[in-house]
Amino acid sequence: MRTDDIPFPYWENLARYKEGKLMYVALWQWILATVLFVLVFVNLMVFLVQHKPTKETFEKLMDKIREKRRAKKEGVIVFDEE
Repeated sequence: MRTDDIPFPYWENLARYKEGKLMYVALWQWILATVLFVLVFVNLMVFLVQHKPTKETFEKLMDKIREKRRAKKEGVIVFDEE
């Protein structure tokens, strides 16, 4: 922290000190977020290369989703108030 021999009140000095500390916290947050993003992206690419999804794969997936939604709709019990 450099002030060039300018006298500041103690609260400004404290604020500058905390600002410097929080700058490092923010820097580490950005670094960790970037690493996390890269890891997720790499894992996604590895998954896609290993499984080689095709149009049929996505159609099967959508069919399963539709079946689960249909079963959930049919399984819901509605109580009518009399």
